[in-house]
Amino acid sequence: MSRKRLDVNWKKEHDAEDIMPALKRYRRYLQDNGLRPSTIPMYVLYLRKYLELAGTDSPGLVEVQQR
Repeated sequence: MSRKRLDVNWKKEHDAEDIMPALKRYRRYLQDNGLRPSTIPMYVLYLRKYLELAGTDSPGLVEVQQR
């Protein structure tokens, strides 16, 4: 008797929730490089808007140009 294989989609969905780890890494990167604490939130906001526009947490130039 043969068993049916499960059809599993292992691809990662890219949405706004997936960019949070990238934003945290970027915030830590800015802090480690000595940026003033008052400038970090604005840079993180700019990155968040960019990643939302690109639709992924690791965009390349091609993804951004397509939008």
